Amino acid sequence: MRKAVWLGLLYCCTWGLAAADEVSGAGRPLVFGTEATYPPFEYRDDASQLVGIDIDVAHAVCELLQRPCIIIEHPFDSLLDELEDGELDAVIAALDISSRYDNSIRFSDPYYRNSAVYVTLKDATDRYAKSGYIGVQNGSSHQQYLIDQRQWQLTSYDDLNGALNELRAGRISAIFVDAAVANAWLSDPANKDLRLMGSPIRDLRYFGRGMGIALSRGERSDALLDAINKALAKLREDKSLDHILSHYLQVH
Repeated sequence: MRKAVWLGLLYCCTWGLAAADEVSGAGRPLVFGTEATYPPFEYRDDASQLVGIDIDVAHAVCELLQRPCIIIEHPFDSLLDELEDGELDAVIAALDISSRYDNSIRFSDPYYRNSAVYVTLKDATDRYAKSGYIGVQNGSSHQQYLIDQRQWQLTSYDDLNGALNELRAGRISAIFVDAAVANAWLSDPANKDLRLMGSPIRDLRYFGRGMGIALSRGERSDALLDAINKALAKLREDKSLDHILSHYLQVH
């Protein structure tokens, strides 16, 4: 399915992104880090294949840069440490472009405009949902947003599958998550007991600038950042990015 989504769109796009003077390490594998429990952005399908919006975007970028693509899974809250340590070239994991990262990493141009929502049980009142613990993914912009608001009790999870189980068990009263993820949950018949609560949140400091590919700061990543931004621009221009997004957002 991945090839059907992006590969056929890109064979016709022979262009200058992969020139040796433009991309440091041209021809060598481009190593991305991700955390694959976050559909529709990155997850394992029924055949245990790594798929999702971010996965297809990463492969499409590699195709345009004419570099082999390697995607490595790490716990979400360790991805940026692995990036800073030089174990990864880039991270693509539904990361919100946020000023809280400015001193440590930098981002590509956005490839997806984002918002955040609360998910709770259908039979729960808003008053109940707001009075209990809110589940968030550890290390996420959602966690930082709620910490900064100073009006919520939080429970953090390494992945949100655990948060869903805790919500149904009554140990948390809501989950704060990306809108696309919430909509993926709600489109699954297994989650007919869930609903959205309130309006989407688009605070520019946390979510409003969109999702981007993260790279470490420093001269060694200058050429790569420029090349990735040019690749994303090409994917927007030829509608390949729209095709990837619509495929996964419709599926989910």
